[in-house]
Amino acid sequence: MTVQYPILAPYQFARTIEISQADLVRESVSPYTKKGQFLDYGVGWWEITITIPPVPRRQGGQAWFAFLTKLAGRRGTFQCPILNHTVPLGEAAENPGVPRVNGAGQDASFLDVDGLPANTHGYLDEGDLIQVGTRLYAVTRRCDSGMDGSARIHIWPNTEGDHADNTPIIVSNAMGLFRLKDNVRSISIETFNKYGMTLNAEEAR
Repeated sequence: MTVQYPILAPYQFARTIEISQADLVRESVSPYTKKGQFLDYGVGWWEITITIPPVPRRQGGQAWFAFLTKLAGRRGTFQCPILNHTVPLGEAAENPGVPRVNGAGQDASFLDVDGLPANTHGYLDEGDLIQVGTRLYAVTRRCDSGMDGSARIHIWPNTEGDHADNTPIIVSNAMGLFRLKDNVRSISIETFNKYGMTLNAEEAR
């Protein structure tokens, strides 16, 4: 049977999920003044490291073994939420409305949206995570909605014009889309039937 990607990581068995944020920035330093000039290309991406402690085969070990097998190295993609960031601290946790992209082709460090509850102070807080399509974004500024339920959400990384108008926005249980950094993946099988592993992945684009 052909595996349909993306697949969901069995993240409930993970001990830690280390998340990294990378930006494409070029630096040029003058050899005379030591002053630097920076060119920001406006491109950012997520990287994650997932650590699984030695766990019994029936309590997650085989689930991770099967997960790695199905990924087929870098060919497969998977989705995974970020531990402790599945629920926003803003009002969206209790009253999300029906948030969606307001206008196709947006390419900026913010996203215009509508469908939010009207006049909501602190709909999203700085550091909350949202998902649009398969992309994961971090909110960089508190978001308040207007009288018509519209808002501008400041985010990282930048959008790249790839979201259609009215694309739904997920504000709880937001997930990123990832791909292994290497085709080779390993799992440690210990005595007493314990399985442990660490995997490194980057955002799939």
